[in-house]
Amino acid sequence: MNSSHSVGVVPIAPEWRDEWARELAAEGSGEAKVDGVGYLVFRTGSEIYALPATCVVTTGPLPRPHRIPRRTLPLLGISNLDGTLFLVFSVRSLLRAAGDGDTAENMFVYRNEDIQVCCAVSETLAVVPFRDSDWLPIPPALAPDSPFCARHWAEWQGRTVLQIDASEFNLGIREAAR
Repeated sequence: MNSSHSVGVVPIAPEWRDEWARELAAEGSGEAKVDGVGYLVFRTGSEIYALPATCVVTTGPLPRPHRIPRRTLPLLGISNLDGTLFLVFSVRSLLRAAGDGDTAENMFVYRNEDIQVCCAVSETLAVVPFRDSDWLPIPPALAPDSPFCARHWAEWQGRTVLQIDASEFNLGIREAAR
């Protein structure tokens, strides 16, 4: 695994790092601080998603998973990351997301409750501090085409981002691991 992506370290977009540096510098001056919760924003296929950053242990290039006999998507196989074996899931298949046929080349290690797995994605983009007010409900007309665990959306850098509900994502992983 790439040494620049050690366990517990999530690469942070320079603009976000700069924003937080300004916020920390202004902490004692009485200026308002950002009240957002960090989300890992990533792309799988042509879709952009956000998952609470508290559920992400690390990100990096996807090590080649070793296939498990008689198992199919969304389970890609098993990989060794820094001496720990992880089940590797295709997030695009898990979410039944639309795609343009590109392959997953990146990953993040997802940990929530009793689940710790490697999630294969096309690209990890940034950690973004979204506020609760940034998230809007997915309109009923679009809901049937949305992944089972997406309930809200926001705009980020001119793109639509679907918020993944971690509890629902856990259920999807459990179902896929059976």
